[in-house]
Amino acid sequence: MNEMSMYEGYKSPLSTRYASKEMQFLFSDQHKFATWRHLWIWLAQAEQSLGLAITDAQIGEMKANVNDIDFQAAAAEERLTRHDVMAHVHVFAKQCPLAAPIIHLGATSCYVGDNTDLIILRSALDLLLPRLASVIHCLKEFASMNKSLPTLGFTHLQPAQLTTVGKRACLWIQDLVMDERALRRCREDLRCRGVKGTTGTQASFLQLFNGDSEKVKQLDLLVTKLAGFEKPYGVTGQTYSRKVDVEIIGALASLGTTVHKMCSDSKEENRKVRQFIGGLLKTSVLNNREYPPLSHGSECGKDMSQCYNIPDKRNQEIPTIIVLHVIFLREHNRIANALALLNPHYDDERLFQEARKINIAQYQHIAYYHWLPLILGQSYSLDNNLVYYVHPHDYVNDYNPSVNPAPLVEFSSAAFRYSHNQIPGWFSLVGPSRHYNETMRLSDYINRPENINFISHGDNFDSLVRGLCTQFQKESSSHVDKEIKHHFGRKANEEYGKDLKAVDIQRSRDFGCASYNDVRHYCGLPRAYDWPGFSNEIPASKIALLKSLYNSPDDVDLVVGGSLEKTVQQSVFGPTFQCVVAKQFGKTRTADRFFFEHENQYSGFTRCQLAEIRKSSLSGLFCNNADYLLSIQPNAFIFPNRRNMLKSCSDIPQINLNKWKQHDQSKTYT
Repeated sequence: MNEMSMYEGYKSPLSTRYASKEMQFLFSDQHKFATWRHLWIWLAQAEQSLGLAITDAQIGEMKANVNDIDFQAAAAEERLTRHDVMAHVHVFAKQCPLAAPIIHLGATSCYVGDNTDLIILRSALDLLLPRLASVIHCLKEFASMNKSLPTLGFTHLQPAQLTTVGKRACLWIQDLVMDERALRRCREDLRCRGVKGTTGTQASFLQLFNGDSEKVKQLDLLVTKLAGFEKPYGVTGQTYSRKVDVEIIGALASLGTTVHKMCSDSKEENRKVRQFIGGLLKTSVLNNREYPPLSHGSECGKDMSQCYNIPDKRNQEIPTIIVLHVIFLREHNRIANALALLNPHYDDERLFQEARKINIAQYQHIAYYHWLPLILGQSYSLDNNLVYYVHPHDYVNDYNPSVNPAPLVEFSSAAFRYSHNQIPGWFSLVGPSRHYNETMRLSDYINRPENINFISHGDNFDSLVRGLCTQFQKESSSHVDKEIKHHFGRKANEEYGKDLKAVDIQRSRDFGCASYNDVRHYCGLPRAYDWPGFSNEIPASKIALLKSLYNSPDDVDLVVGGSLEKTVQQSVFGPTFQCVVAKQFGKTRTADRFFFEHENQYSGFTRCQLAEIRKSSLSGLFCNNADYLLSIQPNAFIFPNRRNMLKSCSDIPQINLNKWKQHDQSKTYT
C-alpha cells in the first residue's frame, strides 16, 4: 500500500463493512485536505480578479500541487504548531515557495474548515439522493409486481391480518419518499460559509482592500461561485450555524429508521424474542413459571419501571392481556420441547418454525371455529363460508390468490372497535372452587408496571384464567362503561383518563373511513335519504340523538352508527358490523395460502396432523399452560352450564404431537 492510499478512505470499523468507496473517499483525509487547497486557490483567484497583487504563476504553482499532500510532514508540523490549518499552510508553502506569501491570505481557519465541511456534505448528499431515488424506483417495480401476493402481518407475536407484499413495499416507499424530500431540502438549503473572518466579520478582508466594502462583498460571492454554491450564508459566527448539521443528521436518522424498519420488518423482531436453542422463545422465570423476558428502566418508557421486553409494548395493558400472551408463549415452548424429544435430529430453526406453525394453527382454529360463530352467529358463519363442518381429516381448499388480503378500513377502524362497547369496567379473580371471586377496578390496572408482579403473585395467574372463563361479557349495546369512557389509561394519582370511544371516532376519521350510510348500503341495507331511513336498524331515541349531532344521515360516522344498531339474532353485532366483520374474516382465510385448513404439500399439515389441530381449544391451552389449573369447561368462551360443564383438565381433548414425529429423516425442512 503506498503512502497516499492510506489517506484516501475514511477509516472506521463500520466504513470498511458498509460504506461505498465513493462515500469513504468523500470523508477521507486526502479529499478533505485537497479541498482545503482548492479553497486557497479559489481565494487567490478571486483576490487576483479584484486587484490584489497575485500572479498567474503563483496560482499555477498551487494548482500543480493540489493533490500532492505530504501527510507525514503535516503531522510533524502540527506537533510543533498545535494547529492543523497552520500545519497544512506551512507544508503547502514549502511545496509552493512562489505562492507561499499569498496562501490563506486574509482568511481564518474556519474558511477552509467549515467551507470544506459544507462541500463534503453537499457531495455526500449528491451521492446519496440519486441512489435513494433508485431504491424508491426499484421498490415501486417490486410493489407493482407483488401487489396481489398475500403475506401475513403479525401483532402481539401472533398472526393479525393478511396484507400483500406490494402493500408492505408501499409503506416502505412512503417513508423513503418522506426521507428523500427531507434530504433534498437539506441539499437545496446548503450554502457556502464564504470569506468571513474569525468571528464572522470581514475585517481582515476590508484591510486587504483598503476599506472597500463592495470588493469584499464581491470576494464573498466570487469564492462562493468558484466553490460551486449559489449563495453564501448571510450571517455566520466563527462557524456556519450548527443547525445545518442538526437538520442533515435528523434527515439521515429518519432515513436510518426507515431502512432499519425495512431490513428488520419481521426477522429482526423475530430474533429479539428467540433463544436460538431448541426452538424456544426467550422467557423470564418468576416463581418457577415462565413469563416474557423482563426489562427495567428507560427501555419501558415513561412511567413504567418494568415491562416485558417483546415487540408489542401493549402486552401488559391490562392483566388479562398479559395472561393471554403468557399462555401462547408457554404453549410455543411446550410444543418445541415436545418436538425436540420426538425428533432429536431437528435443529433449532426447524423446532422454532414447526412449533410456531402449530401454535398459529391452533390460534386460527380457535378464532374461527370457537369464537367467530359466537360473535357473528353460527348460521351466519356457515352461510358466509367462514367455517366448514367437514370430516376432521379433510382439507378446506378455499384459497383464492386473487383475493386482496389487505384489511378493510371499515373493519380495523370501526367494526372491530365495537368490542370496546362490550368491555366491563372490572375484571375478576375467581378461586379454584368458583364459589368466590375478587373484583378489580379496570382503570386501576391499565398500563401499570405493577401488573407484572400482580399476575405472578400467589394464585393470581390461575385466578385470572378462571375469571376470563367465568366473567360475563358486558351486554352488547350502544352504552360504554364509564371506566372506558372516563377513566381509560388514567394515571395512578389522577381521577380521569381518556375517553376510548372518542378515540375510536377520531381514529376512524383519521383513517378516512366511509360513512355509516355508505357502508350499510354496501352491506345490502337500504340507503337512508332521511333520518327515518335508519328506523329499521336503530331505535328512534338513538336516531333523535344522531339528528341532534349530525346535519345529514350521510354524515354519521360508521363507528357511531354501527354501534347503535339493534343486534342480529345469535350475534353481538347489528347487521352492518356483522357484515363488515364477516367480509374481513372471509378475506383473511381465503387470501392466506398458509391458512391451517388449506392443502399445501410443502408448508401445510398432513391429514392426521390437521385432525389433531381441530382438537385444539382455548380450554386446552389454559390447561396445558396455566400454573395449577385443575378444571375448566370445554368451551372457555361460554359460561359453565349444563351443556358446558366443568371438567378435569385431563378430560379436555389435546393435540397428540406424536403425529409430528418424523420417521423419514431424509426429508428436509422447507
